[in-house]
Amino acid sequence: MGAQCTLEQFMKHESRDFYNRFIASNDGSDVTEVAPDAAKDEGVRLKAQAAHSVFAKKWMLGKALTADSTFKVIFGSFYDDSHFDVFRQYISEHVRYHEGI
Repeated sequence: MGAQCTLEQFMKHESRDFYNRFIASNDGSDVTEVAPDAAKDEGVRLKAQAAHSVFAKKWMLGKALTADSTFKVIFGSFYDDSHFDVFRQYISEHVRYHEGI
């Protein structure tokens, strides 16, 4: 659940417009308008559908855990767009490390 909450926060702060369109989409599987390049890949569509299901159909606990205020209290960060610059850099370096780049 923690990874899901962090992913949702990251998506919200990376591009609020993208996140809002993604959540507003029917079930996330039609990513043509949200991410036209990704719409060509069946794997991406399936992942988008799964993420949409988790993000859009939250119960009270999920809503509480993904709230900006919760991240502010628990982590002291990840509730403001500026905090994600360091997080982006960390993720990028982590992926490069595991890809052997």
